[in-house]
Amino acid sequence: CHPASWGWGSLSALEQRLCMPGFRVPTVMVHMAGLRNGQWGRRGVMRAFGVWHEEADKVAPETWVSPRTERLLVAGPDMLRAGLASMSDFDAFAARLLLLGLLLGRRVVMPPLPKDARWAERAIEPRHLRAIEVGCGPDKQRVWLPMPHFKEPWCSGVDFLYEIDYRAVAPSIPPADVSHIAAASLRVAPESAAGALITMSDGATPPASRVLVLNAAGGGGGGGSPLGWLPIDDWKRNEWKGPFARRVRPALEAAGLENLRIVRDCMHSLATSRD
Repeated sequence: CHPASWGWGSLSALEQRLCMPGFRVPTVMVHMAGLRNGQWGRRGVMRAFGVWHEEADKVAPETWVSPRTERLLVAGPDMLRAGLASMSDFDAFAARLLLLGLLLGRRVVMPPLPKDARWAERAIEPRHLRAIEVGCGPDKQRVWLPMPHFKEPWCSGVDFLYEIDYRAVAPSIPPADVSHIAAASLRVAPESAAGALITMSDGATPPASRVLVLNAAGGGGGGGSPLGWLPIDDWKRNEWKGPFARRVRPALEAAGLENLRIVRDCMHSLATSRD
């Protein structure tokens, strides 16, 4: 990042997030006219940098599908050690994680992109801008940016936190409020089963603790992809007509979620990603 002599540890959380100490980079105004990925893409960048005020989202309640619940779904650090060879692979993982969060009634904590992957380096280039570097020192990471659209929210309307956000609040969460399970221990319930769409492999209900951490122990997915057991191909046509999509929609409606067009558009944008 920048020299340790700048004293990162003594700077504010925002200065560390931006990697811009105020005494070195005094900022009065930032103009984003050159960021050519639409209004939602600009919001995504500002959120990643930690300078977006969530109160601003209240002016457009019709563009949100998920509540900002304190119940979190965290992808453990070992979830992405294998199975990702491109940005489109990460997009597919993000689609499954966001969908799983909605079905479990949890706010997703999106993990950063792998540090040593060439495709992750390309993702932060201005011509792609599917990720951006934030933080300094041990907190430096490349965070995922949702597929942008010039006027529709797509995945920006499915609320999530970044791992760097979770890292800031994790010390205040009692260990008793955190449960760890293997990602492969979850499954889609059989069509004949009544109740929740997502259960444990033995049919039991997933832990109800405030924070649920998914680990790759025992296998993280299907076909080598993290969470690959959760199908997303139904949304490649941007419809709710596939066999799994037809089960998801009533499950989300039963949970009280609205604006499900946003979920459909989000899943479509990520399931068809070619980045």
